[in-house]
Amino acid sequence: MKTFIFAAGFGERLRPITATIPKPLVPVLNRPAIEWSLALAKKAGIRHVICNLHHLPDEIERFFYNYLHVFTVTFSREPMILGTGGGLKKCEKLIGDEEFLLLNSDVIMNLDVEALLQYHRKLNSRATVVLYKHPNASEIAKVAVRDGKVIDFKNFLKTNSKSEYIYTGVAVLSPEIFLYLEEHYSSIVYT
Repeated sequence: MKTFIFAAGFGERLRPITATIPKPLVPVLNRPAIEWSLALAKKAGIRHVICNLHHLPDEIERFFYNYLHVFTVTFSREPMILGTGGGLKKCEKLIGDEEFLLLNSDVIMNLDVEALLQYHRKLNSRATVVLYKHPNASEIAKVAVRDGKVIDFKNFLKTNSKSEYIYTGVAVLSPEIFLYLEEHYSSIVYT
């Protein structure tokens, strides 16, 4: 199994810090944010990481030199940023034809990835996203759910559904997801 980590973004909400430090390397509790994501993969026994890069890519590649004894790392550089959809689609052949763990580079949580994988397989789902109940979901980025399925994200589909959930930046995806993704700048959410 592989892990795909989104690490290409500009980290716009953290400016001016991210003008010189890529968001995945911004320290959280004295550790680069991406280390928390890597810890989730490592704990689950996942040793192959695919990471997309755009903003300050050399710094992120240098960071990974310290992890080459733990992970097999493949980088996908994006000369033009592709967004979550395009960035993931660009790596379709690298990911292959099996399910994979999708992580944002700033995921900081205590998650039982093995239990998540078992749940995903039990559902036989194309995508299983990890949501978190939050009292301010409507102000942050609500994810509407009905009967255990995501039906809207940030009211993009105009369902006007109420929700107490936000997306955590973690998902398990099957390779079928690539049928819905586009090769240019796009989103995995708004397809």
